[in-house]
Order: sequence, then structure tokens, then C-alpha cells
Amino acid sequence: MDEISSFIIKYQALVVGGLGFAGVIYTIYYNAKNQLELQNEKIKHDVRTLRVAFKTELLANKDAYETRIEQFSKPKDNYKDALIKNKSINDIYKTLLSNIGQLSEKEVENIYDAYQVIGELQYRLRILAGTDSIAGYESEFITFNQVDLDYVNQLHELFLPSIVKAIDSINHELDQ
Repeated sequence: MDEISSFIIKYQALVVGGLGFAGVIYTIYYNAKNQLELQNEKIKHDVRTLRVAFKTELLANKDAYETRIEQFSKPKDNYKDALIKNKSINDIYKTLLSNIGQLSEKEVENIYDAYQVIGELQYRLRILAGTDSIAGYESEFITFNQVDLDYVNQLHELFLPSIVKAIDSINHELDQ
């Protein structure tokens, strides 16, 4: 015991310095570990936010398609023409497209396909209606007559599954 005691007294500065250095190293390690955990949580939060944003916009498109399908499937005796917005619901997609790489490969593929379909529908509707059927102060509506509504309805039914598939792939990742 005397030897240990005399060693500590003789090398007191070295022992204290060693313990202090070990404490500093441990503190740096602990802080780095905490910082990494916080960074990982932020990434998870950002990805979840991205998924929720895409899902919200895709749900708005899905609801619009389903509403149109339902309305255009009804007897057309009560009205002469129908109006459809001349603009796709894709502002979130345009804004967040640069961040889409944070999602899974399947999500990216399905979201991309869904928005291609959404854009394709607007393009086909404008071709079908022709330039004389664009209405509104800033050309915000396309007017369709009863003859064209069956085809318009078929397009919506044809394109809706791509949107549903994208929503399902996002939901799958959100549930994990």
C-alpha cells in the first residue's frame, strides 16, 4: 500500500493529467455519439415529413379523380357541360422533387409514375377539349360536353391506380 501511495504522490501530476485526459476523451466520444443520434433523428424526421407531404398531395389528386369518376358516371341529363381544372395538383411535387432521393427506390418509382400520369391526364384533356374549350379568367378550366365525358371518365379510371399505388408505397414506409 505504501508503494502505491508513494507512486501516486511522486507522479501526482501524471495521474491527475491521465485521468483528466481520459475524462476529456470520454466527453468528446459521448458528445459525438449524441450528435450522431440527433442527426439521425433529424434525417428520419425530414424523410417522414417528405413522405407525408407527397402523400397529402397524392391524396388530393386521388380524391379529385374519384369525385370526377363518380360525377361523370351519373346520368348526364341534368347538365350540358362539365368543367375540370386546367392545372395539375403538383406544387408539392415540384417543390420537393430535389429531395425525393431520400425516399426508398420503390417510393421514388411509384411517386414519379403517379405524377407522370397526373401531368399526362391534363395534357390529354387539353388535347381532347381543344383550345376553344379553355375557360376562366386565367384559363383555369377546361369545358367538356356530354359526348366527351365518357372518355374523360375512362382516363380518370385508367390513371387512378398509379396514384393509389404511390400512396400505398408511402403508407408502407410510414408504417415501418
